[in-house]
Amino acid sequence: MQIAFSTDSGSTFGSPCFVSTGASYGYTSLSLDDNGNALVSWLEKGTGPTALTRVLVRRVTADGTAGPVFQVDQGSRQGLGYPKIVRTGNETWIAWGTRKPTSKVVTALLKN
Repeated sequence: MQIAFSTDSGSTFGSPCFVSTGASYGYTSLSLDDNGNALVSWLEKGTGPTALTRVLVRRVTADGTAGPVFQVDQGSRQGLGYPKIVRTGNETWIAWGTRKPTSKVVTALLKN
């Protein structure tokens, strides 16, 4: 999975930057901060025979520099649902699902 930024309303784009680090399922969500940097989340397949799906987040700067990847949670692909990132004021939140021990929506504040 890649991301590219535009500074002219989509007429042209900079070079794409890889966001995912492995076998991405997709289910991406993205939010831009006040400086035009992106926080991107996605679901990625773990490795090994009993691997769990992981909810991952990465900041990508407006110049296309990818920061470190952070794992938010892991679980079954179906149980995690469709993680979503939302920005409100100067805070960025992520929400996703969980099935164990009961179904619920989980939220976390992402550090800027």
